[in-house]
Amino acid sequence: DVTMPPDYYGFDDVALVSGHGDRVAGSYVQWARERGYDPMAQAGRRRALSSFEGWNHVYESATPAALHPTTFIAEEASKRIEEFAATSEPFLVFVSFPDPHHPFAPPAEYFHRHDPADMPVPESFFDHHADSPEYIREIMSRRGTPDTDPMMLWSPTEEQFRHALAAELGSIEFIDDSIGRILETIDRLGIADDTVIVFTSDHGDVFGDHGLILKHFSHYRGVLEVPLIISGGGVGSGNHDELVSSADIAPTLLDLAQA
Repeated sequence: DVTMPPDYYGFDDVALVSGHGDRVAGSYVQWARERGYDPMAQAGRRRALSSFEGWNHVYESATPAALHPTTFIAEEASKRIEEFAATSEPFLVFVSFPDPHHPFAPPAEYFHRHDPADMPVPESFFDHHADSPEYIREIMSRRGTPDTDPMMLWSPTEEQFRHALAAELGSIEFIDDSIGRILETIDRLGIADDTVIVFTSDHGDVFGDHGLILKHFSHYRGVLEVPLIISGGGVGSGNHDELVSSADIAPTLLDLAQA
């Protein structure tokens, strides 16, 4: 059971998914167990249907898509939107998917969608790093050896990179489908014209640029730049080049809601 504090960052109702991949904690666990699946016992790399031996963060999850944390989040979001839409009160739903993130472990329905052999390698994958900081050159000297810190930047081989990318693209497509389910709920309820949708992320991943992967202690664009898409009534259209921050999102939404 998940015990929540009485005021969780101001939200009235909260369901949590804590961690990344297919073996996570929080409200999801009880949801899955109610459906006959125990992720604490049946998910994770040790239970994987298949795995890439070159890096223990790439594996095919034994968790089916219907019981995956990503599906739980999409269902919870849709349920709340339906409940709130039945009232005349304005509402905000914050939907946070832990994926796409390492471990790169999508369910079987998405793991085999892309062949690692077909994955493109970035043009900068073999950068010489002559002008890079010393610690980056040191990382490059250990290419193929993941850091003991699972979050730390490191330098993969082409094979390691291609397998990670193939699995990650499957995870991204799973997210795409799940977001599509939420948008379909909004359309079905007839509230699309009165709803502002924001799509963004907390950080990026170098993911092969400059021969590196992951994120910690680097300031490459792949890490720093994240998507920010805002759609809905009163938003307008077009691309913008201004420097923005996640701190700008809340006041922007309040302005759009005329709150």
